[in-house]
Amino acid sequence: MAYKVYTLSQRPRLRRHFQRLHAVAWPPFLHDDAVNALWPRLYADFPDYQIALCDRTGKVVAIGNTIPFVWDGRPRGLPDRIVDVIARAIDACRRGQRPTALSALAAIVDPDRRVLRIAPRSNTVRATVCEWEERTGLQFPESGRYVVPGAFQPIVVDREHDRVRYEEANVWMLHPLRPPLSARPPSSAVTPPSAVTPPPRPRPRSRNPDGTGS
Repeated sequence: MAYKVYTLSQRPRLRRHFQRLHAVAWPPFLHDDAVNALWPRLYADFPDYQIALCDRTGKVVAIGNTIPFVWDGRPRGLPDRIVDVIARAIDACRRGQRPTALSALAAIVDPDRRVLRIAPRSNTVRATVCEWEERTGLQFPESGRYVVPGAFQPIVVDREHDRVRYEEANVWMLHPLRPPLSARPPSSAVTPPSAVTPPPRPRPRSRNPDGTGS
C-alpha cells in the first residue's frame, strides 16, 4: 500500500487527526498538565515539524510530533523532561535563535494498524558470568541486575548458579502488501525466440611468444 507524508503546514486540516490519535494513545495516568499546557504550541508555532502519514485513501494512519530546539551538543546540556524540551524550543523561537537539534516527542500509529502481539522474550541469551564478562569487558561481582551498553534492558546475573540471562522483547506487526506480480508475463508480452539476441561467442585467447596466454 502506498503512503504519503504531509506536514501540518502543508495540510492544516489534518490537525484534528493528531488530536484524535492522541486521545486514544495515552492512558490517563500519563496525562501531564505541564506538557498539555504547552502542547498546542507545537501546532501553532512548529507546524513544519508535525508529520502525518496517510494511506492511499487519504486516511491518517500515523502521526509524529517533533520540535526543533537549541542544544550545545553536550549530553548534560539535554533537558530532563519533555516539557523542558518544548519550553526551551518555544523560548528559542521567541528570541529568534536558530535551533541546532530536533527532538522526537511522540509517534502514534492508528489502532487498526498496530502491533498484533508482543513477544516479551523473543531474543533470549543465556551464558555463564565469565562469558558475559569476556563479551562485554565488564565485571559482575554480585548477583543482580546490570545495565550493559547497547542492551535494551538490564541483564540478570545469578552468581550462585553462574548464570546470566538477557531477554529482549519484540513485536509482531501486520503489514498489508500489494498482490504479488504474476510469475509469468502475458503470452503477448513474451519475446519470440527469433527476436532474442544470441549471446556473444567466446573469443579465442591469443598467445604471447613465450607461450603464455593474454
